[in-house]
Formats: sequence, structure tokens, C-alpha cells
Amino acid sequence: MNKPSFFRLIIMVALTGLMAASCNQPARSEGPEEVQQVLPGKVNPLDVDSFRDLVWDYHASPTQMVYKGSKPCVIDFYADWCRPCRVASPIMEELATKYKDEIVFYKVNTDDNKELAMLFKVNTIPAFLHIPMQGEPRFQYGIMPTPDLTRELFDAKIREYIYGEEPDTTRFKLK
Repeated sequence: MNKPSFFRLIIMVALTGLMAASCNQPARSEGPEEVQQVLPGKVNPLDVDSFRDLVWDYHASPTQMVYKGSKPCVIDFYADWCRPCRVASPIMEELATKYKDEIVFYKVNTDDNKELAMLFKVNTIPAFLHIPMQGEPRFQYGIMPTPDLTRELFDAKIREYIYGEEPDTTRFKLK
């Protein structure tokens, strides 16, 4: 094979690869982007764009968090490879069902959304951001040794951080 034919073959293979890759990309509309639908009673996934649409547009107000939601929310920062995150996930689903009319539950994959993890300085997962309608957002980190204790802790933190209830300081002390 001579050099011009070899280079044509390389260019054709490269163009074919680019065309195939572009076929797998979702089409972008020219109009405004559609806002993700939030499902009550579910843990709704967020990426950077949906976070800015539904939770906080940190480009528009970079110095102060202006929550966009109409209900308090809990955001689970997780990764698929994280074993404690996999323990927390079904518990978050249960709580989303329990509080479906009162609280919106979201999840952010920190591997896919590094910008959000860096924005909140999430360097330990699982991490849970509680955003009440009044007051400051607060983080909760990690899980307890058993799923039952984890469920109790999560429920207690929701009642404390979202509803402002006094915490039971005797329940989760290490002995």
C-alpha cells in the first residue's frame, strides 16, 4: 500500500469513528434546556446542570447559596465503588418514600460530577447535604456500623437539620 492510500485509510477510519461517537451523543435543542422532572418519593439524580436548575445556580449567586426549591432537600454525595454509599442508598430510598410530601431527595455521583464535589469540598463519602427552607445548609458524613443504626441516624439528622428538632444526644454516643 502506498503512502497516500494509507493516509486516506487512516483519515476515513478516524472520520468514521467520529461520526459513530457523535451518533451516541444526545441531540441538543436550540431552545432552552428542559428542566429535569423531580419525582416525589424517589432519590433523584443530579448532574451539574440539573443542580443549577433545581438547587442552586452558583454561577448567578457565587457568594451566597440561594436555594431554588419549594421544599427542603437532602442531597446524597456518593460513588458507585463506595461500599458505605451502597449501604446508605436503600436507606435514602426508604426515607424518600417516608418524607415524599415534605422533602425532596437527590443524589450526586461525585465521580461524574467533580465540579459539585469540589464546590462543597466533599472529600469523604458518603456525605449528605441537608438544605432546610429556613437556616443554613448542613452536612452529615458517613454511616453507622449497621443499617438499622444508620437509618435511625439519618432520620434523626433529618428531624434535626430540616425540622429543627432538638437532637437526642444520648442515642448515638460512642461508648
